[in-house]
Amino acid sequence: MNPIRAVIAFDPRQFGRGRPFLPALAERGRQSSAILDDLKLFASTFCGGFLFVALYFA
Repeated sequence: MNPIRAVIAFDPRQFGRGRPFLPALAERGRQSSAILDDLKLFASTFCGGFLFVALYFA
């Protein structure tokens, strides 16, 4: 059976989330900051795209 993606490929659902290096006990407070991490990733991607397009049109 052939897998759809390579065996060594990363899980695409974990993109932009970083490595989970915190101990399991500290994970309780991590849930609320997960949304903030996603917003930071979105904002930096949006700003980068906006800057690219602005420089492209200039």
